[in-house]
Amino acid sequence: MRRSKLTQLLSMCSILCLVLLGCSDESAPPPSSPLTSDAVEVTGEVAFIYDNVPADGGAFIDLKLEDGKSERLLFAPFYWGDDSEERWQLYGKIKEVELGDRVKAVGQRTERGVELEDITILDR
Repeated sequence: MRRSKLTQLLSMCSILCLVLLGCSDESAPPPSSPLTSDAVEVTGEVAFIYDNVPADGGAFIDLKLEDGKSERLLFAPFYWGDDSEERWQLYGKIKEVELGDRVKAVGQRTERGVELEDITILDR
């Protein structure tokens, strides 16, 4: 009798685990998927640059906006799958950016920042 209840309990636990593993939250976007479908444009002064692309990483640029807020511009690593000529040209533009430059950036807003599609140096 005791063994039967233990078997039933283990069976129910197994079924519960399988159900929980099969459930997903489809409303939550992946980490780098856009939160909106429209591109955003931000303009600000470059406050910090991190470039780890030569070591197979990504890059990001922190901007200080005119209203005192900040914005992070993101450039994903090439090994994530998009190593097109356009992405290499964008990376070339990123390498030209220096601290203190005033830049205009266009990209898709994500929960981590703005995934860069273009960047233009306005003032040095």
